This record gives sequence, structure tokens and C-alpha cells, in this order.
Amino acid sequence: MSESKETNKILQRILELLAKNEARISTNEITAEGDELIKKAEKEAEDASKKIQSTFDRIHDKLFNFNNMLIAAFLGLSKFPTNNTILSLWMAILPIANLIYLMFLEYWQMEIYRHVAKRMEWNGN
Repeated sequence: MSESKETNKILQRILELLAKNEARISTNEITAEGDELIKKAEKEAEDASKKIQSTFDRIHDKLFNFNNMLIAAFLGLSKFPTNNTILSLWMAILPIANLIYLMFLEYWQMEIYRHVAKRMEWNGN
């Protein structure tokens, strides 16, 4: 009878150890899945950032080219050799102001990219 009680205690202890081991294995699996999801989200965010930056760069290049054409056109038309100038030289200020605005936008876009590049440090890691 005492042997039966002792065997039952041993079996009970084995069941407890198996349950703890199963919980540890389950926790490790959940942690691994969470790590994979975090890595996947980081990769997707990085890819999206690169695509946004690429799109911004293309639009930015087109705007700068168009703005430079406007500056050349305004300066050219204001100096066109006629008695009555087609455009005043002061009209060239509009595309020059636009150029300054585009450079300002470029600066802020650079600051946004710099801020996003440090996103892993946001939570104090």
C-alpha cells in the first residue's frame, strides 16, 4: 500500500514536470512566432520606406526640372529683345520662390527619413 502511494507521488511529480516542460515549450514557440512577426513587420516597414523615398525622389526630380525650365523661360522672356518685354524680370521671382519652397520640402523630407531611421530607438532599446 505504501509502495502504491509512493508510486502515485512519483507519477504525480512526473506529470507536474511534464506540464511545466510543455508550458515552457509553448512559451518558446509563442516567443519565436512573435519574433518572426516583428522581423516581418520591420522588413515591410523598411521596404515601404524605401518605396516612399523612391517615389518622392522621382517626383522631386520632375518638380526641380520643371521649376528650372520655368526659371529659364521667365528669364528668357523677360530679356527677349523687343520694345515691349513680354514678361517683367520680376516675374522670375515666382519660380525662384517655388525653388526655395521645394528645397524646404526636401529638408523636411530628409528630417522625416532621419526620424524614421531611428524608430528602433523610440522605445528606449
